[in-house]
Amino acid sequence: MDRRRHPRFDTDQPVSLTVLGAHATTLDGVVLNISGSGMRLMLDCRIPLNTAVRVDLGDSIFLGEVCYTEPAGDRFATGLVLDQVLQPSVGLESLIQALRPEPVTTTIP
Repeated sequence: MDRRRHPRFDTDQPVSLTVLGAHATTLDGVVLNISGSGMRLMLDCRIPLNTAVRVDLGDSIFLGEVCYTEPAGDRFATGLVLDQVLQPSVGLESLIQALRPEPVTTTIP
């Protein structure tokens, strides 16, 4: 019985994963599937459980932590629990531009 809260969507997209913390490291990987609360990646190295990570996928940034990692041939299947998703917003960008003060120009007589 599948007890997942969110449906998973299969994908095969390259991502950049950053291990957060004092010794930040960036790795290339592939997203195998994604849901509203998690992500499964294929990486070249093992990342310890509960490690905080950032995943850059297109224009979106996902923040989460490693909930499992298991060998998959010469690579590692890594599961993430997602905490936050940051996506660009055209409306927000327009609002920021509208609120930005006009440059002040002065003329000297």
